[in-house]
Order: sequence, then structure tokens, then C-alpha cells
Amino acid sequence: QAGDGRFRNLVGEAQRRLGRTLSTEELKILLSLIDYLRLPTEVVGVLLYYCLERSRRRDSRAPSMRAIEKEAYRWADLGIDTMEEAAVYMQSQLQVQANVGKIQHMFGIEGRKLTPGEEKLISTWLSWGFGEREIQKAYEKTCMNTGGLKWPYLNSILKSWHEQGLLTLEKIEAGDRMPVKPARSQAKPGYN
Repeated sequence: QAGDGRFRNLVGEAQRRLGRTLSTEELKILLSLIDYLRLPTEVVGVLLYYCLERSRRRDSRAPSMRAIEKEAYRWADLGIDTMEEAAVYMQSQLQVQANVGKIQHMFGIEGRKLTPGEEKLISTWLSWGFGEREIQKAYEKTCMNTGGLKWPYLNSILKSWHEQGLLTLEKIEAGDRMPVKPARSQAKPGYN
């Protein structure tokens, strides 16, 4: 019942994007994002777009209004309450999701979605500053040493590099070498 029609426009946008009429309960949830969380209607519009785009990129069905509400609470906790902040956050998160998809493809995981744990690990590696090349190097090292993709082993490699500050392929190749064993000395005098 917003006097200026912004809520009515938001409802229309939500219904258009979701492809259905919202139930009374869903309308209450949408209104609570504005009244309770104090998110501006424009930010809620960006939130709707983000949730739908994220689902589309994951090849999953449209999110429920409860899932959108959960994401809205995350945004409120992060202090995202302007169009600019919402746009920056949305773009960064969608970029991370695109990079997760590239890593999934690199690992040869096709025909199934990543588990939440797998997706969280990849997101963590990306948040540490690793790119595709560095994760590829760790993946190759994992396969060579274990015979396949072993998530805990791969994570331990990347965690070690992160803790050592080896975030680029060049630094990894320079700093992650096996210690060189000193050449064996000749037999010592008097022991022949």
C-alpha cells in the first residue's frame, strides 16, 4: 500500500521476473524486505535480478521468495542499501560464480552441479586471490601425486601457497620447489 506506487511497481517487476503471480504470503515477504529490513525498493529490484541471474547461471529453477528473503538478510547484514553498493556486490558475486564454473569445467566435472562444499572451496580459493592458472597448477600437482581430483589434497596445496603468500604462478614456481638435496660428499679421509 505504498502511497507513491514504488511497491506496486516492485510487485509487478517481481511477478514479471518470476513468471507468476505472487501469493499473499510472498507479497508479505516482499513488503518485509522494505519495511523490516529497510531496503530501498530499487535495491530489492536489484536483489531480485541477482537471485534470478544466479539461479539461471547455476541451471536451477527460479528461486523461491524464501530464498530471496534469505539473500536479502545477507545484503542487510553486509550493509548493502544503495543502488551503487547493490550493483557492485551483484557484479562481483556473479563474476565469482562465472569463475567457479570455469574451475568446474577445468576439473572435468560435467553433467552434475557442484556440491555446496565443493563450490565453497572454489570460492574460498578465488577469494584468496588465486586465478585459473594457479588452481590449474595445484590441480595438476594433486592428480600427479594422488591419481585424481582429491579435494582435501588440492585444498591443502592452495592453503599452503596462500599462507606462504604465493598467489601467482610465477611466485608459486619460484617458491614451491622441493628443497635441493646437497650433493653427497666424497668418502671422508681415513674411512676407506
